[in-house]
Amino acid sequence: MFSILLFIGALLFLYLFMYRLLYVVYNEIALNWFQKSIEVMFSILYYIEIIITKLYEED
Repeated sequence: MFSILLFIGALLFLYLFMYRLLYVVYNEIALNWFQKSIEVMFSILYYIEIIITKLYEED
């Protein structure tokens, strides 16, 4: 379980690092893209969390 959280944390760190690079290059466009993509990312994480809890409930 901890390794999954670590993996998600690493992905989030990479995502934010890439966002900083994009923000420096694009500014306004990157900000709009970031807001849209962060919504998508959190919905994906939400579904991953549901799947994980379902798998753990079966055990």
